[in-house]
Amino acid sequence: MKIYWHLKDIPELKPLRDFDRKEVMAATAGKRLKDPFNLLLLVPALLMVGLGNYLGQVLCPFPYASSVFGGVMGGVAGGFAVLVMNGRGGHHLAEEIRRRGLDDSRAREMPDSSSTTEGRSRGENPQ
Repeated sequence: MKIYWHLKDIPELKPLRDFDRKEVMAATAGKRLKDPFNLLLLVPALLMVGLGNYLGQVLCPFPYASSVFGGVMGGVAGGFAVLVMNGRGGHHLAEEIRRRGLDDSRAREMPDSSSTTEGRSRGENPQ
């Protein structure tokens, strides 16, 4: 199972502009969530919230420690679940790209806005 940390790392979205990547991801969010495996990924996230609440009550005497522990553990587990969901929705992404007419030929004609600023963020000279 491959985990993609950035939208531009997903193979189906790689040739698209940054704006188009975000639009396609937003349009397919519901379809990707309805996948039974992706729904099962949410169960461990909810269990981590419960485990965090329990550990917060046992380990820490402060009044809101259980909420803090539960929120942190649930957030980490939920974030991991979203990363896995992004890697599993390739067929939905490809279908939406075809539906919008954002095939490889059109995407290659338009430069990616994220590639022009990438070198500057690392301190490189883009010339």
